[in-house]
Amino acid sequence: MALAVAASLSADVTRDGVPDLVALVGERIPGSQYWQNLRLVIQNGATSVIGAIDLPVMQGVSPTLFVGAFTGPDAQNILVSLPTGGSGGIVDYFIFNYENAIIETLFNSETYNSEYQYQVDYVDNYRVAAVSQNNQKSYFIDISQRGDDYLSPIYLPNGVVRQPLQGFVNPLSGLYPIDFDGDGVYALQAWQKIAGLSNADTLGYFLNRLEWIGTQFVLTDQLVGIPGTELTPIQPR
Repeated sequence: MALAVAASLSADVTRDGVPDLVALVGERIPGSQYWQNLRLVIQNGATSVIGAIDLPVMQGVSPTLFVGAFTGPDAQNILVSLPTGGSGGIVDYFIFNYENAIIETLFNSETYNSEYQYQVDYVDNYRVAAVSQNNQKSYFIDISQRGDDYLSPIYLPNGVVRQPLQGFVNPLSGLYPIDFDGDGVYALQAWQKIAGLSNADTLGYFLNRLEWIGTQFVLTDQLVGIPGTELTPIQPR
């Protein structure tokens, strides 16, 4: 298969005042949005010198590019988003910096997923305990409104768990650049789904805020978001 451009944009990633060409180049599977053998290619707008690097994960669906300041106000870092195409909505993400004709990897979602581990357990009183092992914080999700069909196989009538039962947390499904402080520097908002009995059983999401500190992205804030439950309409008397 011939090489083609999967995504491209113009941005001054060399920070010399001249726009550069940033592109993802690979082989597209005919009749689909699936790409393989993907590489990041940068052409210096001033010198026409080309730098390239293989993506750590070289295949995915409909890849995208974003350029913004992650490591400082004067930076122009490159964020690559590469959906896997699976039913879990998992996406591979990579952030690169280009300086002195060298492409450096600043963020790799595979490394992130291995470092950010979680424990999810059904516990007494119709709750699920979600523990973030990276920062040793725990969160309790109320599932008491799930209904008897869901709860009865898991709990005794007194709310005690019948037997040990675990859920799980998915790898990254979202990594969003957000300028929380309004200073022109982006932090990252990382989303990971908390699942119960199956991947379709969404209990909530870990929302991790990552900021560049020193030489790496560091966890600076963490929340757990939960889906809302539909209110029963109040019937007029």
